[in-house]
Amino acid sequence: MEKETASALLAPILAPASTFAAALRDRVRGWWEADLADAVPGEGDLSFDRFTLARWLWGEGHLLPGGDAHVTDLVASAALGPHSAILDISAGLGGGPRAIAQAYDLYVTGLDRDYEAARRGMAASEAAGLAKRAAIARFDPDEFELKPASFDCVLGREATYALQEKERFLRGLVQGLKPRAQLVLTEFTLASTDATLEVEAWIEGNDPRPSLWSLAQYADCLAALACPVQAAEDMTESYRRLVVSAWERLLDAVDLKRLSAHHRETVAEEAERGLRLVAALDSGALRFHRFLAIADKEKG
Repeated sequence: MEKETASALLAPILAPASTFAAALRDRVRGWWEADLADAVPGEGDLSFDRFTLARWLWGEGHLLPGGDAHVTDLVASAALGPHSAILDISAGLGGGPRAIAQAYDLYVTGLDRDYEAARRGMAASEAAGLAKRAAIARFDPDEFELKPASFDCVLGREATYALQEKERFLRGLVQGLKPRAQLVLTEFTLASTDATLEVEAWIEGNDPRPSLWSLAQYADCLAALACPVQAAEDMTESYRRLVVSAWERLLDAVDLKRLSAHHRETVAEEAERGLRLVAALDSGALRFHRFLAIADKEKG
């Protein structure tokens, strides 16, 4: 990636209209334009990987925006207690399951589709003395089944937007819910059937490729599965703030000039993905919703 490309991709999120100050614009240009030859042990080639960058952005144990407080707040409506059984299907490095287990004094089953993330997440739970209360394992969203009526709450964060077979996946989640149990999802949704250029650019830059539904499609699907949506909150603005503030913290806390050229390029590429996401959200065509659905097994 050339210097001009890096500066250009960071410019929109660092514009005066954003939450970033002009001084940060100068610092971002500075770290990219500095001598790229040196890397310092501890921040260089020996320790930096995609999980390091995720930790810098989202906090210890997390691969998604929000951190511990955000995750525990998402399940607060489920009236959880020590005997509640929780499933987190977007466990990442286990930060969310561990936070929920400790906040509500209960057991959480954590699943993630990324093998290495699940492995590291389980190791972190073991190190924290939470191997049983916040166990993390890998799963395949295209080939999984839950034991019927096993969970009091299922949490999924950005777990379905890239799935082609959403209905099959959601049916599997509903199957695992006890009667009157809650399904809590946070997801990207399309505001209309016509995607803007910004949304198309965001889709093209993601792997796996997003296959987006509208809010109505989620509501119709869950209603057909006897798990009707009780509340749908548009969290687009707050989610955007989480993304932008995470990059602000990273740029403020990490001396990126001390990374190798290769790893600075990795950071710049991740910043580009973040910019595409922010642009898609700002276009109005991409939204971010929190769904709360309740299993109505008596009618199912």
